[in-house]
Amino acid sequence: MKEILKKKKIVASVVAAAIIIGATSTVAYFKTQTEAVENSFTTGSLKTEIEEEFEGQIQKNTTIKKTPHVVNKGAIRAFVRARVLVTPDIADYDDSEDTNKIRLLSGTWEGTTFNVATSSDNKYKSLLGKDKDVLYGEPDTDDEKIGWIYSDGYYYYNKPIVAGESTENIFSGVFVGNDVNVNFDVTVYQESVSASGYNASKTYDVETIKSVFSDVDKK
Repeated sequence: MKEILKKKKIVASVVAAAIIIGATSTVAYFKTQTEAVENSFTTGSLKTEIEEEFEGQIQKNTTIKKTPHVVNKGAIRAFVRARVLVTPDIADYDDSEDTNKIRLLSGTWEGTTFNVATSSDNKYKSLLGKDKDVLYGEPDTDDEKIGWIYSDGYYYYNKPIVAGESTENIFSGVFVGNDVNVNFDVTVYQESVSASGYNASKTYDVETIKSVFSDVDKK
């Protein structure tokens, strides 16, 4: 029988990066705010936080290093979901390559060089979007694909994360279009619930994970 939390409260945290674009120079500052909810469970504590690297000179037509992922710092395995907000709404989620927009991309960094992720079977998408039935994150060679699935405003990580481990990056770079002329914020917010009744070596469909969050919301 899958465990249902006896005490509600979803653990949540948020990471925000305000990116300021100037006419002759560029500046960026990074702010992290964590709000952990006190919980009491017989099986251990639930605690997840966002960690990331954030660096790079903010210039047009360049990619900034921003690698948000969720780390399980508690004692029990957890399901995680994240919300990504770009303010003002100038994110390109549809691969339009509009030069007035920014793009949130998956890939790898080699020093200051960013390599956009590719997937031979098109199962993964390198551009963070809002399509269903695709995986966002880093391409995986295993039979069971691991990554983020979009549904109803959230990105759900399709595998429980055990204590001490982390998710894949939600995205790894922020590409600033050549004609972006406004300052913007990229905010990543995460929530987690206990997944102690689920197999940490398996992936789950998004409806199953959503039902776990829904069960907690009803308590």
